[in-house]
Amino acid sequence: MNILYLTDTGNIIGGGEFSLIDLLKNLRRDEFNPCVVMPFEGSFAEIVRGLGVSVIIVGSKKIKNPLNIFYSANALKQLSGIIKKYKIDLVHSNSTGGISFLGSLAAKFKRIPFVWHVRTMDQGVINFVQSLLATKIVAISQATKNKFWWLPMKNKISVIYNGVDLRKFDMEVDRINIRKSLGCKEDESLVGTIGRYHAIKGYEYIIKAAGIILKVFPGVKFFVAGLDYNEENKTLISLKNSVNRLNLEDRILLLGKKDSVTEIISSLDIFILPSLTESFGRVLVEAMAAKKPVVAFNVGGVAEIVEDGKTGFLVKARNYKMFASKIIYLLKNPEMARKMGEAGRRRCEELFGIDLYVKRIQSVYRELINENSYRH
Repeated sequence: MNILYLTDTGNIIGGGEFSLIDLLKNLRRDEFNPCVVMPFEGSFAEIVRGLGVSVIIVGSKKIKNPLNIFYSANALKQLSGIIKKYKIDLVHSNSTGGISFLGSLAAKFKRIPFVWHVRTMDQGVINFVQSLLATKIVAISQATKNKFWWLPMKNKISVIYNGVDLRKFDMEVDRINIRKSLGCKEDESLVGTIGRYHAIKGYEYIIKAAGIILKVFPGVKFFVAGLDYNEENKTLISLKNSVNRLNLEDRILLLGKKDSVTEIISSLDIFILPSLTESFGRVLVEAMAAKKPVVAFNVGGVAEIVEDGKTGFLVKARNYKMFASKIIYLLKNPEMARKMGEAGRRRCEELFGIDLYVKRIQSVYRELINENSYRH
C-alpha cells in the first residue's frame, strides 16, 4: 500500500513534525510504502530522508492561500501527477490548509481516500471545506474533535492520541552534568519547559510565578528551551526584558533549541506548561514518560493527558499564583512528586505509547483502502 503524506513545512516547528517522524520510523514497511510531500527543503526534509523515505518538493514556498489560483493550480497538477506516478492508495495530511487542502482535492479527483490529521484548534472556511472532503478525520484529542460538533457524520472522526517512544526515556542520563550545563548546582531544583517562543505558550506566567516561588525556594532554576530561538523574535525579546527588569537573569534561563531534549527532560525536577491553548501537549507525554510530575494550565487537550492530583496539577489558565503554589507544593513534597512521576509513566504506557499510536493509524489505512478497493 502506497501512502502519500502531506505537510506544509520543510522544517521542524512543533509536535506535529515529531509525530510524523515517529510514525514513519515505526510504520510497517513490509505493508506500507511512504513518501512525503513538502513545500520546501529544511531540517524536517533531512530527517525524513534519513529514515529512507522519499521526499518530494511541491512549490518553493509555503502555500499560505490555496485560493491563489495560478500557484495552487500548478501545485494541484503536481500532486495529481505524484498520485498517478507513485500509484498512491491513500493521502494522509499532517497539516491543515494550503498544500493539505490541495491534496484533499487531488485525492478526490483520483478517487482515493484522504485522511486529515487535525492537530490544531483553528476554525475557518478552509477547515470547513476540508472536513467535507476528508474520507477520515483523525483528531489528536477529544478537545480537537469537539470543534467539529456541527459535522453530521460523527463516525468520520476518530480520536487517536499522539504516541511517544517511551523507550527513549528508559536510558540512563548524566543528570549531574546536564544540570550543570544548564547552570543548575547540585543543591538547586530545576524547573522548566520546552516549546516555541510564541505568545500562546504563556511563558510570561513562568516569570510571574518565579517571583513568588523564589521567595520560598531561592535555590530554584527555571528554563525555557525554545525550538525556534531567534534574537529578533518579539516574544523572546519581551520575555528577556521582563527577566532583566526583575533582575532574575541568573534564575530564569531563556535558551535555544537543545539536541538532547530527552536528556534535558530526564534531568528536571518538575516540568511545567503554561500554554494558553494546546490541542494536545505532546511534550507533557514526554515529561510523564520520564517520570516527571507536571504543572500545567488546564486548556484544550491537556486534561486528557494529565490527571489532576495524580500525575501532576492542572491550573486555570493565567492563574500564575495558583501555578506557583502547585510548584511550591511539589518542591516541598518530593515523595509526592516522585509518586506523581511514576503514575504519569504508567498512564503513558496505557495511552500514549508509540506502538499503540502506529497500530491505530495503520488500522485506519487498511480499513479505508480496503473499502475503496471494494467500491471500485
